[in-house]
Amino acid sequence: MNFKIIKGLVFIWFFMGLIQFGWSQSEREIAKKMVADAEIKMRILDFEGAVMKFDEAISTDPTYAQAYAKRGALLQKLGRNEQAIADFDQAILLNPYLEYLYDERAKLKILVDDYKGAILDLNKAVELCPETNHYRLKLAEAELSSGNYQGALLIYNEYLKDYPGDTISLMGRSLSYLELNEFPEAQRDVEKLIELAPEFDPAYNLLGLIDLELGYYKEARQNFNQSLKMNPQNASTYFNRGYLSFLEKEYLAAINDFSSAIQFDSSYTIAYFNRALAKKLYGDQEGAIEDYNYAVGHSSDFAAAYYNRGLTKKILGDFTGALNDYDLALAESPDDPAIHNARGNLKAFYRQYDEAIQDFTEAIRLNPEYAEAYFNRGMALIFQGKPNEGCSDLNTAESFGFEKATEKINYFCSGR
Repeated sequence: MNFKIIKGLVFIWFFMGLIQFGWSQSEREIAKKMVADAEIKMRILDFEGAVMKFDEAISTDPTYAQAYAKRGALLQKLGRNEQAIADFDQAILLNPYLEYLYDERAKLKILVDDYKGAILDLNKAVELCPETNHYRLKLAEAELSSGNYQGALLIYNEYLKDYPGDTISLMGRSLSYLELNEFPEAQRDVEKLIELAPEFDPAYNLLGLIDLELGYYKEARQNFNQSLKMNPQNASTYFNRGYLSFLEKEYLAAINDFSSAIQFDSSYTIAYFNRALAKKLYGDQEGAIEDYNYAVGHSSDFAAAYYNRGLTKKILGDFTGALNDYDLALAESPDDPAIHNARGNLKAFYRQYDEAIQDFTEAIRLNPEYAEAYFNRGMALIFQGKPNEGCSDLNTAESFGFEKATEKINYFCSGR
């Protein structure tokens, strides 16, 4: 190949490269304009129009990381969390060195209860930007929310060495100590918090929780009252004071406080659940069913609500509904012996003794000292015509202190 041909090929390659570079630049500029248009639509609350503009920007320049990030942020606001996470996945794939992208994706993962994924993202944000305290504190909060109290404690300890008067960190460390049953340390931190910020109402709420765990009910109520005096719209404090009343068997007071918690936070699912428990014990079975319905309608894995709704339906005579709820509860929590025992009782009521015995046996496998399950299986075996096996179970139930077993032994087990 002669020199002129080679030079010609180089020129063509260079020219084509300039064209491609120009195209790329042009695509990016067009995409930026579309993103700006999307942001204008967001300001006038045309969110779906904004999404469409972001779609166009990404279609124009599929390598534009910021477009994915901005669309992801909007999708989060619209409650489309899984789609938003997918956008941040793509943004991070295109630009893995922007720490704020990991922070934003961590927020989304917390919303979908993926605390492990959120913690990984926040660790990456801290790695990329170790001087930003914001990421360290969010990592501690994620560890706390995930149940890794020791992990949260380590981060708070390090942070408080540098910033000993940081109220948010003192609050977080106190909560970590509380969850670890290290009550003196929890109380020390919250008292320091009150000293630093005497008008900070969550501190009194937390101090009330510590008193509650220690069994100091009078002091707990005083602290909850003080918190509500400072902030009469704190749903969490109403909930905690309602739980205290529930423990004291003051069910009407508990119902009122749970209702106040719901008034100030209509999505407070656990408040509906606890109000249902209080209503059931207060005698309002229909009201309890309504609250259980809300709880199971707003949580994808609320086995306790299905189970307790089943118990309430049983009281109301809706045995078919109760059995269906026990099935739903076991689909969520197959290793709960109490649910197996409850379902076994209903099956025994329908004289489905083989299936009932299977449930009682599973309950005993899961809890070998479950006296009531031995008693129930014993009675099912007796009604099935197997008195020897049944009486053996009744004797076991009696040995675990189940008093009802003694009466049945005296009646059914004459050879005792």
